[in-house]
Amino acid sequence: MKKCLLATLLLIVINPVFAQSFLTNGQVYDFNVGDIIQGMHHGSIPFSAGPPTYETRTIIGEELVTSLDTIHYTVKREFYTPPSCPTCSPTFSHDTIIQTVTNLSLPANHYNQTTCLALRDSLYLDTCGRQVWEKSPIFVDTCFEPVSHTTFVIEGVGGDFFTMSDLQGPQYTEFTLLYYSKFPVTCGTRVTELIKIQAPFFNIQISPNPASETITITLESELNGQLYGSLLDASGKEMKQFIFSGTKTQIAISDLTSGIYFVKVGDWVEKLVVE
Repeated sequence: MKKCLLATLLLIVINPVFAQSFLTNGQVYDFNVGDIIQGMHHGSIPFSAGPPTYETRTIIGEELVTSLDTIHYTVKREFYTPPSCPTCSPTFSHDTIIQTVTNLSLPANHYNQTTCLALRDSLYLDTCGRQVWEKSPIFVDTCFEPVSHTTFVIEGVGGDFFTMSDLQGPQYTEFTLLYYSKFPVTCGTRVTELIKIQAPFFNIQISPNPASETITITLESELNGQLYGSLLDASGKEMKQFIFSGTKTQIAISDLTSGIYFVKVGDWVEKLVVE
C-alpha cells in the first residue's frame, strides 16, 4: 500500500516523534466548506481489468452539534470512469450526501478485513504535511491469512483509504487518495474530466424554518416535468419523499421528533430545524 500511495499520494516522510499514536475522528474529519478530496477506486485481475473510477468529494456545508459531539457535513460526490475502449464513452454520475461524524474525541475507525495477521499501527507525515494513521498487517507464523488489507485515515482529509489483496491469487481492490485541496494548500494531481458533469441548480427556499407542523418548499422557476426530493434525519436516513410538479410543495412534519433534519432536492441540501 505504501508503494501505491508513493505513486498516487506522494507519501512518505516518517516522523518518529509523535506523542500520540492515533488520530481522532475530529482530526481526520476536520473539513471546511470548499475542501475538495479526490480518490481512485480500482479493483482488478491483471490483463482483464477495466479502468478505475475517480470520486471527487466537495464539502458544501457543515453543521456542528456541540451537545452531541457531532458534525454533519453536506458532501457533493462526483464519479468519473474513463472509457474502457477506443470507441467507448466515459461515464459520469453525481449525488449529494450527508456525512455524519460522531465521537469526535475518540480514535478514528479503520475498516480492515485482515483477521489472522496482527495489525500494526503507524503514524507518519505525508509530503504535504498531513498526519497519516495506517493500520497494516504483520505476518504471524501460526496461521495463514489469505487477505492482506491495509487502511489509512488522514488528518483533515478523511478515509478509509485502503488496498486489499488476496494472497492466494492476483485479485485486489483499492481506494487511494490522489488529490486534496484545503485552502491554501493543494496536494497531488486532480483528474479534471469531472467538470463535464452538469449538475442541475435549483434556487429553493424552505419556510418556515424552524418549523413544527408544515413546511413549504418553493422553487424559483417552474419545472419541465417532475422532481423528486427527500427529507433526511441527522444520520442521513430518509424519512419522507415528495414530488415537485410545479413551483411549490408542502410537507407535513408534525410526526417528526424535534431535532435537525435535511431537505434534499436534486443536488441541493438544506438544513431544517424541527421544533
